[in-house]
Amino acid sequence: MSGLHIGLDLGGTNIKVAVLAGKGDDFEIIATDSAETGAAGGPDSVTANLIATAREVGQSGQLQTLGLGVPGHFDVDTGQIL
Repeated sequence: MSGLHIGLDLGGTNIKVAVLAGKGDDFEIIATDSAETGAAGGPDSVTANLIATAREVGQSGQLQTLGLGVPGHFDVDTGQIL
C-alpha cells in the first residue's frame, strides 16, 4: 500500500510544502503549496502555521512520513531550532 509523504521547508517568510505518493523507489509529486510563516506572531504562530499547512495538503490519504527542513542549526538534544 502506498502512502503520503509530506516535505515542509521552513523559510524566513514562507513555508513551502510538497506531497508525494508512493513507496519504495516509485514516488510522484501530487501537490505543492506555500503559506506565510507568520513569524511576526512568534514561535507559536510559526508552529501553528506549519501544522495547518501540513494538515491542509495531507487530508487526502494515509500519511506515512513527514520531513521538515529548517534554516540554521537544529539541536537534537533539546529539539530546538537555533
